[in-house]
Amino acid sequence: MTVFVDISAALEAHLQTLGLPVAWENREYTPDTETAFLRATVIPADTEPTGVSDDASDDHIGIYSVEAITKYDTGKGEALDLLDQVATHFKRGTVLTQNGVKVRISKVSRTVGFRDTVYHIVGLTIEYRSFTQAQ
Repeated sequence: MTVFVDISAALEAHLQTLGLPVAWENREYTPDTETAFLRATVIPADTEPTGVSDDASDDHIGIYSVEAITKYDTGKGEALDLLDQVATHFKRGTVLTQNGVKVRISKVSRTVGFRDTVYHIVGLTIEYRSFTQAQ
């Protein structure tokens, strides 16, 4: 089974359909300081069995962190507009499927903004859950 790959792929494929520039995990990305972009990271939590038997389903939960990265000192509007697009796209109850693995979005929240050299960064935490066969 490729559960971890499938969960990540489902989240990434859904984000990619927005057509926005994205810095993907472990992929080369050279940002243009004048162009806003997103940075996406899958942050899995512990996988837990749903029961006591060895063949109980596995409950995979985690956070899909998506940050809007914009030029510093231009206000927060552009970053928040990008995050609104992403939040609407990943609204609570959305179900994504990759190779039969279903990933349900359970909550979307905004994080605090901060400065990083020449950028202003504001993020979303997109909480997800997926039940799969025991591995």
